[in-house]
Amino acid sequence: EGFAEVLQPNVITLLDAGTMPGKSSIYELWREFRNPNVGGACGEIKTDLGKGFTKLINPLVASQNFEYKISNILDKTTESNFGYITVLPGAFSAYRLDAVRGEPLEKYFYGEGLEDKGFNFFSSNMYLAEDRILCFEIVTKKNSSWILKYCRSSFASTDVPERVPEFILQRRRWLNGSFFAAVYSFCHIHRIWTSGHNILRKLWFTIEFVYLFFNTLLSWFSLSSFFLVFRILTLSIATTYHTVFGILSVIFLWLYGVSVFSTFILSLGNKPKSTEKYYVLNFLFFAVLMAYMVFCSLYMSVKSFEDILQDGHITFIGLVTKRAFRDLVISMGSTYALYLVASLIYLQPWHMITSFLQYILLSPSYINILQIYAFCNVHDLSWGTKGAVAKPLGKINSQEDGTFKMEILVSQEEIQANYNKFKTILDAPIEEDNGGSLSYEEKKTGYYANVRSLVIIFWVMTNFGVVAAVLETGGIGDYLRMKQQSKLQTQQVVEQPIVTQRATIYFTIILWLVAFSALIRFIGCSFYMITRGLKRLLRK
Repeated sequence: EGFAEVLQPNVITLLDAGTMPGKSSIYELWREFRNPNVGGACGEIKTDLGKGFTKLINPLVASQNFEYKISNILDKTTESNFGYITVLPGAFSAYRLDAVRGEPLEKYFYGEGLEDKGFNFFSSNMYLAEDRILCFEIVTKKNSSWILKYCRSSFASTDVPERVPEFILQRRRWLNGSFFAAVYSFCHIHRIWTSGHNILRKLWFTIEFVYLFFNTLLSWFSLSSFFLVFRILTLSIATTYHTVFGILSVIFLWLYGVSVFSTFILSLGNKPKSTEKYYVLNFLFFAVLMAYMVFCSLYMSVKSFEDILQDGHITFIGLVTKRAFRDLVISMGSTYALYLVASLIYLQPWHMITSFLQYILLSPSYINILQIYAFCNVHDLSWGTKGAVAKPLGKINSQEDGTFKMEILVSQEEIQANYNKFKTILDAPIEEDNGGSLSYEEKKTGYYANVRSLVIIFWVMTNFGVVAAVLETGGIGDYLRMKQQSKLQTQQVVEQPIVTQRATIYFTIILWLVAFSALIRFIGCSFYMITRGLKRLLRK
C-alpha cells in the first residue's frame, strides 16, 4: 500500500527476518510468474539445521525438519497441481501486484482493525492466519482467474522453535488460525463460481475443496481417532497373546488419561513457559506410548504371519484376508513406505535418515498436546513467539555527582495526547456504581471466555461421542445388548467381547481413510515431478 503503489512493480517478494533464501531462490520464484495467470508463488521452507547440522541433535528440531519436508513434498506439490495452495508462507513467498490489489489486500489487512470493530471471535482467530485468507481471496477474486504455484527449485531456511514452550505457542497460533481460516473458505466456497476461471478449473477447485474438507474433518476427530487406535490395538494384543500385554494396556490407559487430563488443566490456566517441565514430561510419555504402539503392531503382524505359515501353504489371498497382517500393510504403506518413496521421487531422501524416527515418536504430541492447548486458548489472539517487542520506556543514567539523566522515547505529541486523555478522564463526572454495569474490557474478556468454553465443550463432546459409539461404552453397549437380548427373546446375558466388532470395523476404516488421503498426496507429488520434468525437457 506504500512503496508498491509508487514503484508499481510486477512481482513483490515477502521475506521474514530470520529467513535466509537460497542463492538463486528469488530468481526461481520470479520465473513462476512467466505464466500470466500465476497470482502468487512460494518456494520450499527449510528448517535451519545449524552449522554441520548440529541442531538435529535436538529431537524437536529434527521432528520439525521432517514435518516441513514432508509438507512440501506431498502437500504443496499436490495443491500446486490444483492451482490453489492453501497457504503461501509469509516467511518466503511472492505475489503479483495486480492479483492482490483491491479486495484481497483489503481482506489481508482487515484483521489489523478488528479491535475497533467490537467482539469478533471468529474473525480474530481467522486473521491469525491472514496469509491463508489472502490466498483464498486471490483465487476467488471476482472476474479474475489467478492461480497459485509451488516452486521446488526455490527455497529458504528459517529458524524454528528449539524448546517446547515456544513450540506450543507457535503451533497454537498456527492451528487456530488455519482451522478458522479453513472454515471461512468452506463457507465461501460458492465464490469459486463467481471468479473468472473456466468451468474445468472451477470443477478442479471444487474437488480440491472437498479433499481439504475431508482432511479438516479428520483433523477435528484426530483426538478420538488416536485414542481409539491406541485402545483397540492394545486390547487386541492383550486378549490374543501374553498376559503381560493386558497389564501394560491398563497401565498405559491410566497414564494416557492422566496425561490428557493434565494437559487440559495446564492449557486452561498456565503458560507453557512457567510449566515447561510438565509439558516435556507429557511429550516424553507420548513418545514412549508411540514406541509401544509400533511394537504392538509389529508383534501382532509377525504372529499373524506365523499362523499362516503353520497352515502349511502361503497364498496372496491368505495374506490379504488375514486382518492383522492386512492392517499392518495398509498402515506401513500409507506412512513409512509412502514417505520414503515420495522422498526418493522428490530426490531429497535425507530427512528419512536424520529425522524420521524423531517425528514418529513426537507425532502423538501434535494431537494430544498441541491441539488441546490450541483449542483451550482460542481466546488468546497474540502471535506467540512472533509478537511485537514491547516498546522501550526509556533509560536513566546516573551521574557521579548524584544527579541523573533521563531519556524518554516519546514525542511531545504523544505526551500531550496522553495528558489530554487522562485529563478528560479526571474531569469527567463520577458515575454511581450500580453494581450491574461492566467495563468494555470486562465484557470483552467474558465474551471470549464464554465462546472458548463452548468451542472446547463441542470439540470434546463430539470426540467423546465417537469414542463412546465405537467402544460401546457410556451406556451404549448396555443398550445394544438389551436390544439384542429382546430380539432373541431369551433370558441369557449376551456376552460382549472386549474388542467389539464395531471397534474392529472402525479401526479398519480409519486405516483406509488415512491410506486414501496419503494416496492422493502421493499421486499429486508424482504428477508434479513428472510435469515439471517434462517442462524442463521442452525448454531444452
